[in-house]
Amino acid sequence: MKIEKLTEQEISSIKEIQQSRSNLIEKYGLIEISIQDLELQKQEVNEELKEIKLIELELSKELQAKYGIGTINIDSGEFIGNEWF
Repeated sequence: MKIEKLTEQEISSIKEIQQSRSNLIEKYGLIEISIQDLELQKQEVNEELKEIKLIELELSKELQAKYGIGTINIDSGEFIGNEWF
């Protein structure tokens, strides 16, 4: 079996590649953690959206029961009924 010594440049190149790979793995891990954090935030926002939709639906039902079918002008606070319904 023949044993040969690598040059300093070759050793340096190998170490640079190993360090670069290690840095990329660390960056990838940080990115993955950020993605998971964002996914959790997204789930929380989706839950909030569901709650808002339920509240909106309930209010819509209450207003329709009180005023009938129509539209509301938020700026003036007026309800405009649809006479054909």
